[in-house]
Amino acid sequence: MEEPTVSNIVKRLLPLGSNEKPGDWNTYPFWPPDVFAVAATLVENSGCYTLLTDRAESKRTASRTESELAATISGISDSRIRDELGNIAAEWRSGGFELANPGDAMSPREEALQTLWSTIVDSPAALSPVEDTTEWAVAALKLLAVADLACVGIGFHGSAPDTENWITTMQRLVTEQHIKRGSETAEASEFELPATLCLRVPAGEACVQPKTRTPTVGCTIRSMSHHLALLPPHSKVKVQWHHYTVQSPDDLRDRVFNVLVVPFPYHVTGNAFAPSSQARRQDNWWRYFSVEQNWLPQAGSETERAEAFWAFLDSLIDAAEHEVSGIDGVVFPELALDRNIYEYVSVRLRQRHRRNLGFFISGVLWDNDDGALINAARTTVYLPLPEESDDGERGARTRHEAVLGAKFNQSKHHRWKLDRSQIRAYSLSDTLDTSRQVWWEDIDIRGRHLGFFVFRPGACFTTLICEDLARVDPCQSVIRAIGPNLIFALLMDGPQLETRWPGRYAMGLADDPGSSILSVSSLGLMTRSNHFYRSDFSTVALWRDCAGSSREIDLPTGHHGLVLTLRQHEEEEFTLDGRSDGGHAYHWLLDGCLPVKIDTGAFPWIDGRASAS
Repeated sequence: MEEPTVSNIVKRLLPLGSNEKPGDWNTYPFWPPDVFAVAATLVENSGCYTLLTDRAESKRTASRTESELAATISGISDSRIRDELGNIAAEWRSGGFELANPGDAMSPREEALQTLWSTIVDSPAALSPVEDTTEWAVAALKLLAVADLACVGIGFHGSAPDTENWITTMQRLVTEQHIKRGSETAEASEFELPATLCLRVPAGEACVQPKTRTPTVGCTIRSMSHHLALLPPHSKVKVQWHHYTVQSPDDLRDRVFNVLVVPFPYHVTGNAFAPSSQARRQDNWWRYFSVEQNWLPQAGSETERAEAFWAFLDSLIDAAEHEVSGIDGVVFPELALDRNIYEYVSVRLRQRHRRNLGFFISGVLWDNDDGALINAARTTVYLPLPEESDDGERGARTRHEAVLGAKFNQSKHHRWKLDRSQIRAYSLSDTLDTSRQVWWEDIDIRGRHLGFFVFRPGACFTTLICEDLARVDPCQSVIRAIGPNLIFALLMDGPQLETRWPGRYAMGLADDPGSSILSVSSLGLMTRSNHFYRSDFSTVALWRDCAGSSREIDLPTGHHGLVLTLRQHEEEEFTLDGRSDGGHAYHWLLDGCLPVKIDTGAFPWIDGRASAS
């Protein structure tokens, strides 16, 4: 079979043409993410970025002339060429390039961009092999850099004041175009980008989303950009980026971020795990188990149960706010809450704690529309509320909404597999037969999604659920491409020790892309394993960051939560071709940890006793 040419690949990625005229690929796409998707796909599939790195880091011979150097892949890292690419991107970003009419005259920099585009769209060359003098590869690398630089600040409202109008307008255009084409519903949130930023490249071919961190190790396509990430088709995993208008970096530069970690449930009974109805129909070596959340309040109506849990959490937040200036985020582990309690608490959190709270994350057992259960990470991100006026009234928008921002349900991507050793360690043999080889978690894992949430200028977080932290497919390639500053891993697991599996897998993400990872587990299952191993662990969380720090976090006896103080630090990052981000990258370090406790006399269900009405 004949290998497709560079031109063929460009046209495959743009099946309707590069702009509005069908079947016309002669003019460069006017929207930078489309150019990025095409150029990054060519660069990644050919591997030409590896030549750039090798040459850029080697001594160049004195006999090579400047013009020859500029024509090679290694020459792209020359400062003069980087400056010129930056100037092209700045003019593009400022609105200097519009969708050209056939007879319109182009500026010199727009002509330079058009020349680069023509080089790849007209190239009859095969994708490989690539040498450092291959003309189309040089053009593709330059197009990648220009498109990336043209999207400074994309995905982060208010993070780049000089580009805010451009970014806001373009993001609205993307959302409107996707709705128009039927790929998103008309009810799409104004704070949620579609599955891809591209307008012309179909999401079934490749996706592009905003980016947070550029890896400082390795030699990959991910090290070639600061602002845009090339992702796989949305059929593998659908990415949703949630962006908000946030305070300026100067307002928050010296501020910390306080997260309340609640390692609930504190007590798990053996009958919380049982063979599922599907398991009883199986006669194979494997079976399914289900989880009953009997650690939640049981008495009364749904509203009364939810109010009982809210009273507990409200008391815990009050206790935490005696220790710190305010709570910015609340995190519960895997399977901690049910759907009803989560939804009730998410509204009450906004009503009760208006000013500080940024997000609420919890593992939730969720029922799908068809009745199947999913093990989900439910996230609510709250928008900053405007200051009260003199008469005490808030804006009309806030008077009519109890919860502002985004709600996102992310299902677990991999089922929990309980083998014989785990069943024995957690003392579950009474309900789960160890004569079977394995028991699989009875959940629906269809429709794989991954959400990214902006919560500070230049900072976003995502969540993973237990097994998803360990498995590479399908989400970790996306996480490494986007590079979130912060990852919350929600677990129902044993002690969070550096030497156990969560610590090992978190280390990889801390190195590349440079995320800080907080794994959080409930106390209840850990206590069951303590009995079996005759240990006394209470390590409910583990912190790892890109600076190489690691901290095992214990919950002292008689306490019910932990307040973790995080601080945002700036750093400068560079792409493989030497482009700086100007020192606008951020990472998070753990600055403090305080345990908090409350009187649980009013909450008898907390330690497994029967709930009072």
